[in-house]
Amino acid sequence: MKNFVDDFASISRHGEENGSCDHIITLKDPKQVAQTQSQLLKQITDSGIVSKTFRYATNLFSYINDRRFQGFISDIDRNEHCLHVQPVRYQEHIETLMEELHSYYSSSISNSLIINNIETGLSCVTTYDGIYHRAFIKESDLYKCVIVFVDYGTIKEVNKDEQQFKYLLKHFAELPCMAIACRLDDISFIPDDNNLLPDTYNELYTLCKDGPFFIEPTGYMNGLLTIRILDADEQCLNDIVVQSKLAVRKFSYFMN
Repeated sequence: MKNFVDDFASISRHGEENGSCDHIITLKDPKQVAQTQSQLLKQITDSGIVSKTFRYATNLFSYINDRRFQGFISDIDRNEHCLHVQPVRYQEHIETLMEELHSYYSSSISNSLIINNIETGLSCVTTYDGIYHRAFIKESDLYKCVIVFVDYGTIKEVNKDEQQFKYLLKHFAELPCMAIACRLDDISFIPDDNNLLPDTYNELYTLCKDGPFFIEPTGYMNGLLTIRILDADEQCLNDIVVQSKLAVRKFSYFMN
C-alpha cells in the first residue's frame, strides 16, 4: 500500500562555476507523506465491507485448459489428500496483496472493523503467525471455529476468544483465491488416503518445499483439481511418492 516512490522527491542542483548538475534524492516533508498515507487508508476504508453472502472468486487456473503451468505448493493438508498450489503468474499479486493487507489491518483505522460474532460462511481477515490474511470461516460453534486462509490453503482451528477477526473490505476482495485445492493424480497414500501419517507428511513437505514446479492438470475428483507435479528435471512427484512407498497407484490400491 505504501508507495515508497511517492515518499521521495528529486532535486537538481546546478553549479554556477563549473556548470555541473547534481541530482539529489530526498524525503518529502514527513507531514506530506503522512497525509498521503492517511488518504490512502481512508480510500480503502471507504470501499466498504463485503456482504455476508460474499464468496471469494475461484482461481482461474482451477478450470482453464492449460496443459502445464508453474506453481508453488503453499500448503499440504494433513487430514485430507489435498495440496494447495499458488500459480507463479500470481506471485506479484500475492506479494502486493499481503503487503497491503498487513499494512492496512495493522493500523488503528481498522479497529472499527473488529467482528464480535463469528459465523460459518463468513469471509473476513485474521492473522496467521502474526501476519494478516484473507480468510473464510469453514465451521463455527460456541467456542471454536475453523479458518481457511484462502490464499495459501492453510486450515486452522482456533478458540474464538484467542483470535481477532476483522471485516473484509471490498478493496481486498477483488482478487480470487490465490491457492488452488488439488490432489495428486492416480495416487492413494498409505495406509489412509485422508489422514497422512506424520512421516508421510514430513517427507511430502520436504519434496514440495522448494519450487516452482511444473503443474499438469489431469481432471477433477471430489471437487479437487487432479494434477501431476514435476520438478525442473522432469521428475514426477506422483512417481516419487510411489517409489518411496508413501503411496500406491490408485487403480492398484482398489484392486487390492
